[in-house]
Order: sequence, then C-alpha cells, then structure tokens
Amino acid sequence: MANISTYREWVDLLKKFDTHENDDQVLEIAKNGILVWQTGVADRFMKRLTTVINKRMTDSVKTFEKQISHPGIQEANFVKSVHQLKKEFDTMKSLVNIEAIPTDPRRKLIEMLYNSRKDLQSNLEESAEADKSGKLSSLVRNNRVDN
Repeated sequence: MANISTYREWVDLLKKFDTHENDDQVLEIAKNGILVWQTGVADRFMKRLTTVINKRMTDSVKTFEKQISHPGIQEANFVKSVHQLKKEFDTMKSLVNIEAIPTDPRRKLIEMLYNSRKDLQSNLEESAEADKSGKLSSLVRNNRVDN
C-alpha cells in the first residue's frame, strides 16, 4: 500500500487497528503515513485515535484480568499474561509514536499510555497484598506491567 495521507485513509487504518487486523502491517503503514495537521482534521484525527487507543486498552486489560482471575493461576500463565499485556501496550505506543503526529500530541498520548500502565501496576500490587503467601506479590513485583 502506498503511503497514506488523507483523513479517510487514516480512519480506515485505525479501524483495522481497532479490530487487531494485522497489527504489524498497520504499524508499518502508519509509520510511513503523513497527515496535514490543520484545525478540524487534527482534532477529528486525535479524537478518533484516542477512542481507538482507549478501546484497545480497555479490551486488553479485560482480557488480562480474565486470564489471571482463575484461582490458583500457575506462575507461568501469570507471566505469559503480563507479557501479552505489555506487548499490547507496546503496540499501542508504536501507533501513537509516529512522525505524522506532532511532538506535543504524541507526547500526551504516550503519557496517557504510561499512566495507564502505572495505574494498572499499582492496582495489581494492591490486589496482591491480599495473598497471604506472598507469592502473588512477588510475581507482580518481578513481572511489572509498567516497564
């Protein structure tokens, strides 16, 4: 596919990202895409991008929570689930960290992702305190979502 440059092409690409349709290809196209950053287009693009990122983040966290919610989850399964979630966050960061987005909005999007990861780690640590054996707490500390 040629470099994308129109708002419509970006919308179609974000729809693919939203449905997890070939993330590697979507990221490659986005990395090479351009967008004229002007009032109106920029606002609509950022709103749509933020919506897609928030939905994907919510879906990823729900999947993670479902994977780790089983009583007596095996250590290997917990670690695998953390790594899958981290990979999802890295994929989202790759999408927002493209040249087509100016520095300030890009920084804000990356900060939003970072803060979400940090909050999730904090919530995991709080939940792990209920485990009297300390095993879950150790797993959460040694397999951080926020790094």
